[in-house]
Amino acid sequence: MIKAAMRGVAPAVALWTVAPAVALWTVALAAGCGAPSGGLGSKSDIFLVDKTEINLRHVIDQTPCPGPSEALTITNNGRNRMLWDLTGAPGWLAVDRPSGTFDPNEREIINFSYNCSSNRPGKLSAEVFITMVDFVAEAVVGTRPIMVTVTVE
Repeated sequence: MIKAAMRGVAPAVALWTVAPAVALWTVALAAGCGAPSGGLGSKSDIFLVDKTEINLRHVIDQTPCPGPSEALTITNNGRNRMLWDLTGAPGWLAVDRPSGTFDPNEREIINFSYNCSSNRPGKLSAEVFITMVDFVAEAVVGTRPIMVTVTVE
């Protein structure tokens, strides 16, 4: 059901052409979830994502693999049960929960870590997306981009 409801996501994701702080709400508007009620980190129409960036550091031969994680919290501010799905994670990024469901006013924590598949010094970055689908209406209510960066030393 989540894949069928997410068919309308591609046009919204394709609009991602500006800085994360600006485009966060541009993508949400394109996906049909309305304008935010405040700045980043404030309650939106349907769901809250507590950060727009994940930054990880891995020191070769010193940091365990997978490395330490950083958590992101999403909150269901809607009236219905929501399905959420994280897409776009590259092979070097480990995500403990790539999808799930949660009831109104519930929170989900997603942990990101570097899995050492490309253990060469440098910076790795990727843009991943969290898409929320209203379980009752079977409709996409919004997409939030998250920029993930790993510094490998």
